[in-house]
Amino acid sequence: MQIPALRHRRILVTGNAGSGKSTLAGEIGRILALPVYGLDQIVWRPGWRSAPAQERDTALHELAAADAWVIDGVSRVVESNADLVVFLDLPPAACTLRCAKRNWRYLFRSRPGLPPDCPELLIVPKLLSIIWRFDKDVRPKLLERAARPLAGQAYRCLKTSRDIAELLAELRFLAAGRHPVFLGAIRSARSAHVPSGCKTSDDRMRLDGACLTLSAYPHRQIPPKDPIE
Repeated sequence: MQIPALRHRRILVTGNAGSGKSTLAGEIGRILALPVYGLDQIVWRPGWRSAPAQERDTALHELAAADAWVIDGVSRVVESNADLVVFLDLPPAACTLRCAKRNWRYLFRSRPGLPPDCPELLIVPKLLSIIWRFDKDVRPKLLERAARPLAGQAYRCLKTSRDIAELLAELRFLAAGRHPVFLGAIRSARSAHVPSGCKTSDDRMRLDGACLTLSAYPHRQIPPKDPIE
């Protein structure tokens, strides 16, 4: 069911190729009962041809303007319209290994979510280049935007499987109506839990100089312990 109190109804799951964007987006959509979209169908045409720029941009703006979604991919248009950006910040070596495990089955045919006639074999060199250039070409600017989010926007950085599990656990608590707030912020694996000495107000929390934005829920007392534990 939908959760009317949930402010984060437009969620982008972004990151490097092979970081697990599609899997995580699908799980988030299932938990929150939100529609899930992948950008591959928009940016690619059969035979790994790029979609015409005007057609692609129109489709991206139309999709991003919808009221509720979970989208996986890399897009500034979608990112600027997202309430919550979940960044899967995995190292290139891990993404390469994940791609190898995922794509060998589709060397001669299209993966689910891709247009017809898009076998992985045709883009192996390009895919490797994307993966190993991501930390130089994409990651720094993404982290800069995360440090200065737009009004009403939050970022969450996930570096480990534990980070991912904790995010999903928070969403399950929220979906079950058992968690009064949703932490929408960039966290590292070591700062996934809010220290007990952190000062809070009704809707803001400051930690090491970074502002963690909380969802807009009716005022309640924040539990003394994270209910995920």
